[in-house]
Amino acid sequence: MSSFDFSENIEGQLYHGKYTVIRENIMVTCEFGKKTIRLGHTHAKILARMVLGEIVRDELRRRGSSLGLKAAASLYSPLHL
Repeated sequence: MSSFDFSENIEGQLYHGKYTVIRENIMVTCEFGKKTIRLGHTHAKILARMVLGEIVRDELRRRGSSLGLKAAASLYSPLHL
């Protein structure tokens, strides 16, 4: 089991997370919660950033905020990583 801290800039705000690789799964945790998904063929660091983006966007939606399309799209851009 390996764990790594990382940060991601989402909509001008820096969010911190931690991802843990457990067998074929990756668990991402941050201040808004955690999510575990199957790792598959995507590199763990890339997948962790994508999952953190999902967690943050879900929380912002829950609070009544929303990310712009450009910011949301940039979360999945290989150049952003």
